[in-house]
Amino acid sequence: MGTMEGVVTPTAPPRPALASFWHDLPREARLLLATVVVDALGAGLVLPFGVVYLHEVRDMPLTTVGAVLGVPAVVALLLVGPFGSLIDRFGPRRVQIGALLSQTAGTALLAFVHTPVQAVCALALMGVGQAAFWPASQSLIAAVVPPETRQRYFGTAFTILNAGIGVGGLLSGFLVSVDSPRSFVIIYLVDSVSFLVPAIVLAGPLRHVANAAVHEPGDDAPPPSGSLPRRAARPLVPAAAAVHDGLGVRRLRAVRGRLDGVRAHRRRGLDEGHRHRVRGEHGHDRGAAGWWCCSASRAAAAPACCCCRARSGRCRGP
Repeated sequence: MGTMEGVVTPTAPPRPALASFWHDLPREARLLLATVVVDALGAGLVLPFGVVYLHEVRDMPLTTVGAVLGVPAVVALLLVGPFGSLIDRFGPRRVQIGALLSQTAGTALLAFVHTPVQAVCALALMGVGQAAFWPASQSLIAAVVPPETRQRYFGTAFTILNAGIGVGGLLSGFLVSVDSPRSFVIIYLVDSVSFLVPAIVLAGPLRHVANAAVHEPGDDAPPPSGSLPRRAARPLVPAAAAVHDGLGVRRLRAVRGRLDGVRAHRRRGLDEGHRHRVRGEHGHDRGAAGWWCCSASRAAAAPACCCCRARSGRCRGP
């Protein structure tokens, strides 16, 4: 009978430390990761105080403030498709520089607004920058970060982003006061300057990176028959996303309502069956009726539960 002596069990390689990860990154990726720190700190300074600034300092009604603060999201939703075409044509680096300059101008203007119209204009500029920044940023990361370290880069970048926003919010919480409008002006100006730092890095040390998309010879081939042309399909992307989200919410509510109804029906069946068993009134028939209600409720709940589990990604099959 053989023994296991002398057999070497393979072990998983040790996870590289943060220092080795930083060392393995190319110079361009290190510069990009360093700009995330500055950008996150600037965003954290003003992120918690939008409502406080416009309502308490600039004396705008809360209903107006809510509508005004929704402008960047609407503008970004409308422009994200066209900016994708600009990224393909001019490259993510140039588009991201324009996005950072737009956010710089919008944040600086927001520091001096006094009316809702002025705030809408400033926040619209910020929305233009947001629509272009995120897709351009992801394309730029894909161009400068090697595939083997890309996953760790994204994890590190988002960790730095969250930490920077938290630290920036803590710092501004100690500095600003509703009795001092100047303190809010200062943090918004600092935030606008924080957008300039990545723009300078992209225009200087990273000026040779991701300037334009590289088209292969087969890229200009005609689309398959029956498919929409690209230019005709691009305006449909935001609308399709909105419709998809709306349908998803409606379906989730319908499933929840169905489950609530099944649970209530099951509880009524249990209560009725138990009550008639205790009273002894036609015990066999009423008990059978209560048992039938419970069984029917379980049978009706099974498809809804399977649907809910499948939607949440936890369906394990039969």
